Amino acid sequence: MILSLMISATPMMEMDEYDQATAYYYIYTYGCDDQRMDLPIEYLANQASMDVTEFELFARVIEAESDRSDNLEAKVMIAACILNRVNSSYFPDTVTSVLTQPDQFTTVSDGWCSTNYTNRSAYAIILAMEQDYIPTNVLFFNCIGYNYGTPYGVYGDNYFMTYGEEI
Repeated sequence: MILSLMISATPMMEMDEYDQATAYYYIYTYGCDDQRMDLPIEYLANQASMDVTEFELFARVIEAESDRSDNLEAKVMIAACILNRVNSSYFPDTVTSVLTQPDQFTTVSDGWCSTNYTNRSAYAIILAMEQDYIPTNVLFFNCIGYNYGTPYGVYGDNYFMTYGEEI
């Protein structure tokens, strides 16, 4: 009850930084997905241990790669696949380096990810980081079909593929 009062009262009253951080912490820790999804991008980026610029790029790529679908599971799969690349020895070791690697993401090279992201795309990053969503060797996805590696599954409009052994 106290949490819901604090959340609903937030826009109407001034909160100092400590109170605001405490409210965000409680929402992040105990809130439902819809509440967590509405947290400020700066807070979500901090929880993901990324700076805001990298986190926003990541969210924009997820939005563009999911063809602006509202399917949260598909967005989480895309985020998890990208995070798998960051943790793989086959790819660079930062999100920005993976996303901007030549010939990897046409949404980046063609500028399609310059559009806004949705809260769902940003929140998909958090969900992908919080859980072992997919095997660590799911490293590829696209919207045209299975064309590389071993088929893993279809989520939203994207086909996901494994490569090599699971880490």
